Amino acid sequence: MSNPIRVECTHCSSTFRVKSAGAIGKTVDCPKCSGKFVIQKPRPKSKPKPKPKPAPELAPDENVFVRDIDENRRARRQRRRTPQVEEEVHEPEEVPLALALPQLRRLKKKTDPSEELEEETGWLSMGMGVPVWIIGGLLGSLVGLGLWAFIGFLIPFPLGWMAVGMGFLVGLGVRFSAGEDDGIGPGITAAVITLFAIILAKLITAMIIASMLTDIVMGPPANVEDLSIQQVADKIVDERMDAGQDIQWPDDQWRLDDVGQDVSSEYPEDIWAEAVERWEEMPPEEQQELRENAEKDLELEEEGHEEFEAEGVGFIFLLSFGLLDFIWIPVAVFTAFQLGANIADN
Repeated sequence: MSNPIRVECTHCSSTFRVKSAGAIGKTVDCPKCSGKFVIQKPRPKSKPKPKPKPAPELAPDENVFVRDIDENRRARRQRRRTPQVEEEVHEPEEVPLALALPQLRRLKKKTDPSEELEEETGWLSMGMGVPVWIIGGLLGSLVGLGLWAFIGFLIPFPLGWMAVGMGFLVGLGVRFSAGEDDGIGPGITAAVITLFAIILAKLITAMIIASMLTDIVMGPPANVEDLSIQQVADKIVDERMDAGQDIQWPDDQWRLDDVGQDVSSEYPEDIWAEAVERWEEMPPEEQQELRENAEKDLELEEEGHEEFEAEGVGFIFLLSFGLLDFIWIPVAVFTAFQLGANIADN
């Protein structure tokens, strides 16, 4: 005897039992809606999905591991906000590897703050060390300028090898100030400072030489009192020449090497003595008039000194550049770059 089966009407969706499974495929009338439909083979019932098992409770040692991981996370977040301080590191207890792997995978995705804060150094490193490099290069250039000016005072003609010494001192200053930072940054800083220091050194040397030549050629400016008496002495000279008297001028009147000479040395002693005597006997009004004339002459003399010296500075500065400078200056700049960039060490 076959088991009864449950069928469903395709018209009204009513279900009812059929006594035999042999009726499958036959057309029957629905007892409820009287509609005809074909009996289909019933579908097998699907097995219900098993309920998920609850997660096992962590053992005491597993709780310790999870708590330690949370503490490490909080400690890393705290180090991102505040400077790192030395503190006692808690070593977690040993736990089974199967329990540790999921937590370790999640921790591995996060980066270490110490790696993020690590500074990169290399050939293109500039950073905040540029002001320090400039200070070190300027200190080296000051030493080089002092030596250059001293040698230029002793030997008043251009010496190209001093440019290489300047590059060495500037590069050395940048190298000491850069410390462990090397590369193009310190090298370019040293090269630029060297180029400007060489130009400045040539200008300072030209100013020193021009000032010396001005004192030799034109002599130091006289004071107002001597220039006032000089006017009286010139008047005495004119009187004697008009009277046909011979004047014995000093032999070293026009010597250029007598830089420290005064106005009185340009006249015979008797004429200057008579001029001083007349000056002392002269009324104050006449003395004041001569002083004003002397002040005007002194201003013109000082302007002449300044013009002569300025023209001399420009001429000597241009003259200090020669064909050999096209060799010495590049060598000096490269020397400074090599020391500043620390190429030899790399």
